[in-house]
Amino acid sequence: KIMATTKVTPEVIDLNQASSESGLRMPKGSAAYAAPPAAAEGMMRNEVGQISEGSASCMQHFNGTDWKNYDNKAYVPPVKWVATTDNGVSFTKDATAATGWTAVSPSPFGGRGEGVLYNGTAWVGAGRGTSSAAYSSDGETWTALSGVGAGAASVGWNGTYWLLATDTTAYYTNDATGATGWTQVTNGIDGNTATSANNILWDGSDWLVAGTALWRINGSSPDGTVVTVIANTGAANWYNIGWQGSTGNVIVGTRTSSSTTNAYYMATFTSTPVSATISTDGVQTGVGATASGAIIGSTTPKIRYSSNGVSYTDGGSFYIGGCNFNGTITVIGNASNLTGGIKIITGENINQDVALITDTATGLGTDVRFVASDSDEYRYV
Repeated sequence: KIMATTKVTPEVIDLNQASSESGLRMPKGSAAYAAPPAAAEGMMRNEVGQISEGSASCMQHFNGTDWKNYDNKAYVPPVKWVATTDNGVSFTKDATAATGWTAVSPSPFGGRGEGVLYNGTAWVGAGRGTSSAAYSSDGETWTALSGVGAGAASVGWNGTYWLLATDTTAYYTNDATGATGWTQVTNGIDGNTATSANNILWDGSDWLVAGTALWRINGSSPDGTVVTVIANTGAANWYNIGWQGSTGNVIVGTRTSSSTTNAYYMATFTSTPVSATISTDGVQTGVGATASGAIIGSTTPKIRYSSNGVSYTDGGSFYIGGCNFNGTITVIGNASNLTGGIKIITGENINQDVALITDTATGLGTDVRFVASDSDEYRYV
């Protein structure tokens, strides 16, 4: 038997040589095409008579009648971080979160933003103004959502439902665009009108909701059976929740100006809250948590930090608005323009004085409530 042999030269194999014209090349031409061969449908060529997005030529194909251009689109990087602020929403495409913050104008809430969350395909924000909720597919272009009650402060996602906490109650939907509308829960969840700040957290099995009491909603349905974890005794309103993940504690903050304890911790979502050891001056302003630490802010202003939420050490002057770890860095939102917009930590260890962390000084407004990343598998708060 005789077998045919096809030889492939090294020039054709090596297509990664800088400044080399060897290898596979498209035929080139200009507006006036000269045969042979005659142009046939499906042919491609490199049109040297045009430029495209900085390229000195343009790729074309022949449709049987005319040569048509392939669109050469410049790469548009995706949004990496979104923050809600006193001015509404800001975003950056910088993965380090250190530069490029841009405010969305006008605010999709018609006022202040309070919380934001990404579920892998969509962003949903909570806020106060003409709209309590807003939606974005890319973090950059936002649409106000209707059909939700009074001002909202927090939004959660459990893989099926979005849950939005408002001043009067909670609402849920399985469609981030709001096309199917929002349904009000009927299980007794009340908003926290005294402080205008509820918080929601999902642990993979149950919801934890802070409001006029601290509730647990059993199961995935936001309208499921409610268990009161601890009631409002009148000394404090349940305000913010953070979670260190499955191997850490649930961190709970209260809103109080009295001398009573304003921070608690729970081993699990079903545990009874235990008072933490923490200074009690000032009204608590926010909670942040990662697997390696917990932080709580105060209107003093004062930052307190802890490895596990059990005992806190006083730190520098910083209002905590929110905290998010994306697998590489931790971004902490400042609920005041006292020292700038956000602070960045390499890694997730926030068991340190946040005032010493590099400040981006982004000037995001006066009330950065929450910072969310595009990798919410790492989201603990």
